[in-house]
Amino acid sequence: VERIEGNLSAVAQAPACLGPECAASAAFYQAALQRYTRENTPAALAAWQSIAPRLSLTADERRVIEEELAFYALVRSVPGTLAWVDSVLPGLDSERVLELRVRRALEDRQWSEVLNWIAQMPASQQSNSRWQYWLARANEQLGNHGAAEARYREAALDRSFYGFAAAERLGVPYRLNNERNHFDDASRERTAALATVQRTEALMRIGEEGLANSEWLYAVRTSSPAQARALADYAAHRQWYPLLVQTTIAGEMWDALDWRFPPAYRESFLRWGEQTGVDPYLLMAITRRESAYNPVALSPAGARGLMQLMPGTAALVSRQLGLSDPGPYGVLDPELNIRLGSTYLRDKLNRYQGNRLAATAAYNAGPGRVDQWLGDGRGVEAFDLFVESIPFRETRDYVQAVLSYRVIFESLANGGDSQGVTLLSDNEQQVRYDRALLALR
Repeated sequence: VERIEGNLSAVAQAPACLGPECAASAAFYQAALQRYTRENTPAALAAWQSIAPRLSLTADERRVIEEELAFYALVRSVPGTLAWVDSVLPGLDSERVLELRVRRALEDRQWSEVLNWIAQMPASQQSNSRWQYWLARANEQLGNHGAAEARYREAALDRSFYGFAAAERLGVPYRLNNERNHFDDASRERTAALATVQRTEALMRIGEEGLANSEWLYAVRTSSPAQARALADYAAHRQWYPLLVQTTIAGEMWDALDWRFPPAYRESFLRWGEQTGVDPYLLMAITRRESAYNPVALSPAGARGLMQLMPGTAALVSRQLGLSDPGPYGVLDPELNIRLGSTYLRDKLNRYQGNRLAATAAYNAGPGRVDQWLGDGRGVEAFDLFVESIPFRETRDYVQAVLSYRVIFESLANGGDSQGVTLLSDNEQQVRYDRALLALR
């Protein structure tokens, strides 16, 4: 063990049997190879292939080691490892490695492999609209148009980025599945009289926001669905927008879109969207994803306010506008935060010739990384392939969430009608995602 602590490659010379009746062997090799895999994946794989035949490990014990190796081999695109990954993958029972393998097949435009590896996903994973969409795209590329349409129709049932993309492929309306709830003044008076509501409001009046939220959300979780919806309506009526969003989560009101995506700061988004030339629904979607309308939100990285601006970014944009540096507390002012965030997003849009997908990715990951993804020499010929090519899971999820939220906000502004609303413009869908997209090059 001491030799391996100082030199991980020594694992290849370690004895096959450790501890009484070899009971320590599995834990030792799993721990050593996990560390080795993360430090030097190619060397760890070579070591494993060398020692695996002589080790008396159970199938489950081997699976732990090989799952980690396969994951890092794909994440790091280690040359010469794909055949080994493919040989062990069917026995790994690993959703994360299957996802990576499909994304690798998409990167290589190996459409038959896309079908093969999605088919090996467990039913719960495969049924996700994302994978139904890619089954459709792969079948479409292979000329299986009937199968493609069936999979698109399955994906289009979902209210999501890929569900909306599938609906556009079919030319059918988005399935918003919006739940309508109706409450009147009399019902609100009854809700206002509840002890939990009165305690919540009393705590708010004395500045105990945290305790007020805890009181409220406990009531939501322990209420009947009807009573929880009455509380959500009351929060909406009082314009407690951050608490309203948390209410829909606590009460699992996933289809109550008017409450999940309320008109918080709507006039400010419309005003600054118009002044900066930025799609106001994109601003709303970014804010909903970034802070869920909490004007004093503070991220672990230090981003602040509704649109989660870093203090340095806020200072830079303020100078650009001829304003004084708002400092770490001034940037929490909702109106200023939206103004600065709108201007910052406008600059990202200008950088990518108005492309909202690239600009949204840059808002999350930074323009330097997006420039790198666009300029890596490969080029991506479609928006969906660009999304899957984003190496950061956080950013992949972020752009999908923001763009689908944008559809929902615009649809709600139209009275819940998605007619005429599009996920992306024709240009955003058809442009090639490569270095040519950069306006600054």
